[in-house]
Amino acid sequence: MRHKFRRQLFTNMHRYHGMKKLWIPIVALLLISLTSCKKDKTECNTTAIIRYTGAVAVDGCDWVAVINGQMFHPINLNDNAKQDSLQVQVNYVLTADSFYCGSITPLPSIKFTCFTY
Repeated sequence: MRHKFRRQLFTNMHRYHGMKKLWIPIVALLLISLTSCKKDKTECNTTAIIRYTGAVAVDGCDWVAVINGQMFHPINLNDNAKQDSLQVQVNYVLTADSFYCGSITPLPSIKFTCFTY
């Protein structure tokens, strides 16, 4: 009986020791995952109107974004957003390029960095 009790005690201690070793990597992975999952809290804070001005071949300027009364040529406008008079929230950066179309002065090109309907 004593021998059986000692063996059981040793087995239980061995299991506990193994579980203790297992907790360290589990806790480390949990901490890493919690700190590495930062959500992007960038908010689009400029209102724009997406407009279709006609095909470039017939002196239109294709799709433009009107921001504060000025027209821009968006270089990365998603096909789903190509809806005339669609109001959207955006953030954008000016590119070095200009877009030549129609009989108006060249439009400044922009790249959206944030875009929501």
